[in-house]
Amino acid sequence: MGSLPVWRKQLFSSIRLLATLDREIFKCIFHRGFSLQQSWIELRTNGFDIAFHELEERTATIQKMLTSRQLWLLSTSNPVIETLDPGCEGAAPLEVRDPSPSPEDVVLLASIQKSVAKALLDLDEADRLLIRLRFYRGLSLIQVADLVGLKDAQTADRRIRDALEKLRKRIRTPEVVPGKHKSASV
Repeated sequence: MGSLPVWRKQLFSSIRLLATLDREIFKCIFHRGFSLQQSWIELRTNGFDIAFHELEERTATIQKMLTSRQLWLLSTSNPVIETLDPGCEGAAPLEVRDPSPSPEDVVLLASIQKSVAKALLDLDEADRLLIRLRFYRGLSLIQVADLVGLKDAQTADRRIRDALEKLRKRIRTPEVVPGKHKSASV
């Protein structure tokens, strides 16, 4: 049974034609994923006398040489691997959270859904239509306005807000308005 071949990252032919310093910059930044600061330290440690601003300029030039496909290949070749082993040196334990709702949340969501469905039935047909078009069908305000014969998107927005206010009152939920509170003079 033979050993598995070790895959080594190959330089693109356009990069192989560059000067030694530029190839080393490419390896640090694009293969190893070093930051500019880390690359600068690494290069200086390996005997390259380069100013930081020169490293920035050369990195920008190299990046402009790369095609979008080459950039994609480079981005997929450096996977970030996190460990679940808390004994691994330097690794913070990774908490895995179950994304599914708790049983209490399921009951609460079902209750809310029933309340909303009942309150929707209590609205008049025009308000129900506006809400269905905007939120169930995902249409834009201008599309809603065109379909129901309103003059513009602003009118559609105002009518939908009024319908939602009626819905809130029927469900008996406090009004929650995201963002900053408007002053009384506005």
